[in-house]
Amino acid sequence: MLSGGLRLLEFPLWDSSQYRVGGETLLATHDAYYWVAGAEGRNDSASGTPMAALLKGVSLVTRVPPARVAFWLPALLAALVAIPIALWAVFLGWRHLALPAAMLGSLAPAYYTRSRLGFYDTDWAALFFPLLCSWLLAERLRPALRRRVHLENDGTEGTRPGPVDFALPVAAALGLPWHRWVGLYLTLALWIAGALAILLARPASRARALVSLLPLALVVAFGAYGLAGGLVLLWLAGGKLWMNPAEWRGPLQTLLLALLVALLVGATAVQSHAYLLPSFRAYIAGSPVETMGGAKQAGVAFPEAKDSIQETQRMGLASTMAAVGFIPALTALGMLGLLGLMWNEPAGALLLPLTLLGTASLRLGARFAMFAVPTVALGCLSIGG
Repeated sequence: MLSGGLRLLEFPLWDSSQYRVGGETLLATHDAYYWVAGAEGRNDSASGTPMAALLKGVSLVTRVPPARVAFWLPALLAALVAIPIALWAVFLGWRHLALPAAMLGSLAPAYYTRSRLGFYDTDWAALFFPLLCSWLLAERLRPALRRRVHLENDGTEGTRPGPVDFALPVAAALGLPWHRWVGLYLTLALWIAGALAILLARPASRARALVSLLPLALVVAFGAYGLAGGLVLLWLAGGKLWMNPAEWRGPLQTLLLALLVALLVGATAVQSHAYLLPSFRAYIAGSPVETMGGAKQAGVAFPEAKDSIQETQRMGLASTMAAVGFIPALTALGMLGLLGLMWNEPAGALLLPLTLLGTASLRLGARFAMFAVPTVALGCLSIGG
């Protein structure tokens, strides 16, 4: 509530006739009008998206036009990111620091500037769902992993699937349609989780920890159909596989582990082909004309379109660090703290993809800096926690 409330404080700056057209406040990003057009049935390509459906649903309930909803809703959606950040803080044993972690992670400039009033876009979802799923995955892995220090809420491995086991694939399935990055993140998180289980799980828990990743892998590979299969697998596991350690020996264990590897390899190939490689080519390769498969006209040099778009422009190191952690020194401290966090709690490695993508903003553009904000916030608090 505090995170969303602080975003509402800037409304007086918008309360001017120069920012209104037809009685409606201008939206701050061109993507917002794409979602509004979908919600109003004016754009078939956008009408079936979650962002347009959310606008339409809120508009129907409140009887407020979609464009006006798109102006106010970002403040509330952006604040959702504070929830998994606070949950991560509690997971790491810093219950008393949950609120500072949530505030730092949801109000740092790199994220705040992309989630203010009028900025109706998918940035909140690109952060919220990876953070939520990473926390659920960490909770699932923690009982099986050997840690270097004893932290709060140190659990013991259950014999049946618990709420976290069911919540993880459901959260992943809900997050996938919102942003392509969610699927890519989940694929990377599965590989990291698998590596943690192989390297750090107690021998008696290793196979069980690996196979517990199957429901999430099914969702990443097959979406809603994978969710149905994952929930059925959990239901069957509750009656048999989780109960008897002897079931993990022999052909059944081999079959389930082979299925996990096949799903991981398949999901990696799909995500790389559909999102990772095209995105990196678009940001790193030549001009937009070349990226789309065209050719430059001889003697004609067109300017780069992305150079005129603020979110794709590259910031310097000092500016990026100030955007991520308020001041460069705090960002540097958070990066060092993140290393200590992972040393003490190996499941913290699930935050690495977000950190690396945020660091890549130096090459990929300013918009990516926001991904490092929550991890730097947690890293800062790990030093004082």
